[in-house]
Amino acid sequence: MNKQVEDFLAKNSKYNCDSNSRESILIRAGLCEEVKEYDPNLCEYNVVSYKPIEVTDEEFEAVKNCLIAKDNSKSNTLSVIISIGAYVVLILGFIAGCILGQESSGWSSDFNISLALIVWGISAVSGISMLWFAEVLKLLNSIKNSLQKQL
Repeated sequence: MNKQVEDFLAKNSKYNCDSNSRESILIRAGLCEEVKEYDPNLCEYNVVSYKPIEVTDEEFEAVKNCLIAKDNSKSNTLSVIISIGAYVVLILGFIAGCILGQESSGWSSDFNISLALIVWGISAVSGISMLWFAEVLKLLNSIKNSLQKQL
């Protein structure tokens, strides 16, 4: 097996690539050589492109499987952040409804349930909508991962 391929597989046993092209997969994996041209105006060599190294079909499949495993192990951080935000909205909305319901009644011991219900309803709709959106993102991510496995 090629030394660069062995080093890549040793370091990156959990990585994925989105491209279908053999050359682009190898380039994104870092298994490439720089193609340089001399610029007489600047008196230096500049990298103009990358040329993938020659690998066997077995090595290429190992690199591709290694890259697919990386993407599948990656959690969808955006959906996690949105889910946490939704729970914060729900909790703070409940607390705000309790406080506003109590404060609007002044010094008496009455609780203004109509104001509290309005605040609770708005926070419930907002929080549930955010949870729904986070779930849609998780489902789209799982669909993307299953499609990549088929390639």
